[in-house]
Amino acid sequence: MKLKHPQGWFAAGPEVAQALQCLSDGSFRLYMYLCLHAGRESGCLTVNDRDLARALHKSRRSIITYFEELCRLQVCRLIPAVNQHQAGAIEICEAFWPYQKAATSLISPAANGYVEQIRTLLAAHACVQSVFTPAEQKMAATLFAR
Repeated sequence: MKLKHPQGWFAAGPEVAQALQCLSDGSFRLYMYLCLHAGRESGCLTVNDRDLARALHKSRRSIITYFEELCRLQVCRLIPAVNQHQAGAIEICEAFWPYQKAATSLISPAANGYVEQIRTLLAAHACVQSVFTPAEQKMAATLFAR
């Protein structure tokens, strides 16, 4: 069997089955969105509740409620943004992440701020249409490390 889109494939094993059993519908939907967009080597991504609300067609309040459930059940860890104009970092916890993680998976607040500044600068120009995928986040974090 051959995948139609191998770069978008996500391993849905016992970790996802466990999440299906313990999460509410909305929280599970958010979890799956995070899994599909997180960096495979880290289980991390940088997002804000406004973008998530838009992507999932939910209210910001609903997204916040879903995050509270995900954190309470230790499905993910959240590093809140400094303010509402920046994105926070999210790490899917080991028990709910089907891939092997690199040794240092949690995004540092300084790197997170740098990545968010690049995202904001790109979004400010109408001629640049970027979704800021995990690959671009990784490139920005590499630039920050240099």
